[in-house]
Amino acid sequence: MRIRYQITLWITLAGVFASLILSLVIFFELIEESHELLDQELEANARSLAKNFEFLAEGPSTQISAVKYFTPYWVRITDGKYRVLYESETVEKVDLPLKETTVIYSVPTNIPLNRLFSTLEEDEDELATFRVFIYSFSFSGQEYQLQIARPIENRTHEIIELSGIIGGGLAISALILILISYHVSGRILHPIKKINFIASEFSERTLDKRVPLGEQKDEIYELSSSLNSMFDRLQFSFLRQKEFIANASHELKTPITLLRLSLAELLQEEETSPSQIEKLEKLNETVLRIERLVKSLLSLSSLELSDTLSPEEFVLNELTDSLIEEFHPLVTAQNIQFISDIDDQITVKADREQMKRVFINLFENAIKYNQDDGEIRLQMWSDKQNGTVIIDLFNTGHGVPIEYYERVFEQFYRVEKSRSTALGGVGLGLTITKKIIELHNGTISLNGKLGSWVQFHITLPILMC
Repeated sequence: MRIRYQITLWITLAGVFASLILSLVIFFELIEESHELLDQELEANARSLAKNFEFLAEGPSTQISAVKYFTPYWVRITDGKYRVLYESETVEKVDLPLKETTVIYSVPTNIPLNRLFSTLEEDEDELATFRVFIYSFSFSGQEYQLQIARPIENRTHEIIELSGIIGGGLAISALILILISYHVSGRILHPIKKINFIASEFSERTLDKRVPLGEQKDEIYELSSSLNSMFDRLQFSFLRQKEFIANASHELKTPITLLRLSLAELLQEEETSPSQIEKLEKLNETVLRIERLVKSLLSLSSLELSDTLSPEEFVLNELTDSLIEEFHPLVTAQNIQFISDIDDQITVKADREQMKRVFINLFENAIKYNQDDGEIRLQMWSDKQNGTVIIDLFNTGHGVPIEYYERVFEQFYRVEKSRSTALGGVGLGLTITKKIIELHNGTISLNGKLGSWVQFHITLPILMC
């Protein structure tokens, strides 16, 4: 799971959990408060009834004249000897016990509310639960008790309704939290995305790129600073390595040249025996291979250390035609058929010498790994809509396994090492070719069929530089 989604999830869960706790506290507080309000209402009505009743007679025949009170109240008044002085009509329908140990309490019943009070519109399944309040008062020197009760109406429905409101509120708050946390996590991770983008583009061609430092010296600032320090060390090490290879290759040129001259002199001396000549010729081949390797290393180091080109306008067809003529003796010697299929005029702006090296490397490779009576086909055309030049070079041969398609462009990597060494390869030709094409903002890829043919596909911008 992406970090942004994880942050969004955790913020949402934390927010919903906090909202749930708060909602439950409010839920139970509301239920408790509803009981308190009902208790206050019962007490106020009890006091009002006690003040407005007039006791006129003596003994059990006492009559009570009181102010009208409304349903659904359950009322019973008794004297100190628990004789009933007054009962409301509801008392006949349900009898509520008198508890002497407490002033206020709840009494559940098994009687539906609509059977007790015709004015209430309740479901038949809603059973009445009464909240009872006991109020004691004195009148004319005598003690009386007023027992007043009222059903707790719609408690189940109210709880369900309140639960629904809380659940809906939690769902809405969760949705809002998801949107807000997703936006906030995006803002938090934006600098990291920039760092990741720069790091993904970091290569030997972009060694000078650095991660921009933010204004706030927070953890992102420290990470960017650490990465920039690492990039500095990588750039320094890379340049030192390339400089070493370039200097070493340059220093090797002179002794190798002297060694070749000395071998040539020894081969021309009349006193040299046939066995010595054979050994000297093998040694000369080895020196030639070393010389080719040194030249390739110098070329590659030059491209990597100084990635500047010398662009000029020229006709690409003329360059390839001249190279095909140069390679004609080699092609003829192996009885290879070279077919060229090129548009009339393809004018480009590029480094002519570097492009010449690209085609030389590709042609040498196509001839070297071809077969007798084989074929080389060069196709080249301009895609004016995209402003590119498409180059396809096919050659028959053993082909390349698909798992090596990318690795053939690595330095010193050869699919058939023994065959490449026998043919004089050093494993840098395709590396240099790819480097030159990339400097021209182009691409090169390998395709083919194992045991049959190989194709190099190149795409270059017409204005390459």
